[in-house]
Amino acid sequence: MSQAVLVSVAGQGGFTGSVSVTLTGLTSGVTASPTSLSVTPGSSATFTFSASGTAEIAQQAVSVNGTSGTLTENTSLQLTVSGTPVPDPFHAIGGALVHGFYDEARQLLFATNPGLNELDVISGADFSVKARVPVPQPWGIIRWRTARRL
Repeated sequence: MSQAVLVSVAGQGGFTGSVSVTLTGLTSGVTASPTSLSVTPGSSATFTFSASGTAEIAQQAVSVNGTSGTLTENTSLQLTVSGTPVPDPFHAIGGALVHGFYDEARQLLFATNPGLNELDVISGADFSVKARVPVPQPWGIIRWRTARRL
């Protein structure tokens, strides 16, 4: 996801020079493009912020720094990265998975779990346990040629 932010400069006391505007404080997974802007009083330019799928969902302060020669000015803006948290795909199901077979067509992992005497059916999309089939001492798994049986 990305969001544009318009940056403008107001000259004071007759200032008409060009101002280099940079950003600091972006967290991992958040980028700004371009990395710096050159803005003159009365004009504006745009930073485009982008957040990757690994960016932390949070609000953060980003420092906006303006420099022209020996003159500097700093301010900050609040940047909010929002979204749905990614579920933790690795959660304990009990026992220990020993052998498995992944069915690409159904996107399901069939895994033996001898500690719980069952065959676990796990979603390949979100790693959730879809079913637990009681099987005494399931040490191995075989896929039959018909592709309809395990």
